[in-house]
Amino acid sequence: MKTLRLVRHAKSSWKDSSLDDFDRPLKPKGIARAGKLAATLGPLPDTQIVTSPAKRAIDTAKILHRGFAPKNDLLRCDALYTFDPESLIDAIMQCDECFNDICIVAHNPAITAVVNLLGAPNLNNVVTCGYVELSLNAYSWEQATTKKMNYIRHLFLD
Repeated sequence: MKTLRLVRHAKSSWKDSSLDDFDRPLKPKGIARAGKLAATLGPLPDTQIVTSPAKRAIDTAKILHRGFAPKNDLLRCDALYTFDPESLIDAIMQCDECFNDICIVAHNPAITAVVNLLGAPNLNNVVTCGYVELSLNAYSWEQATTKKMNYIRHLFLD
């Protein structure tokens, strides 16, 4: 059994318009919401967090990491800096088989499209710092698109 947790990065700041999209930091509201999500989910010691290398995703992942999986390494994956659902699914399918519980921190619109493709109940938009949990009765992440995943829950915190 595999568990896939998908998180859209927390609210980012557009305050400094000279920054490249890749380098935008989190807003204070985003930092607070990521902390609230980590506290709500509680300890998840078996979860491996894998994040996009964009600053706002890394900052979100670090907060989640401290909150529920501090003993595991925080992994960065360049392929997660995508807004394309097919690229995001490809990245998920490439996840190491030794991880049965993965939390992916990435970007919209890819997150929303992927959760709907993989079995969530037609979520129109995964909000910033939104969380969606799915399970897969399989041994391989490569089966993420060939077998229907089971929707577990989603959390969209204020």
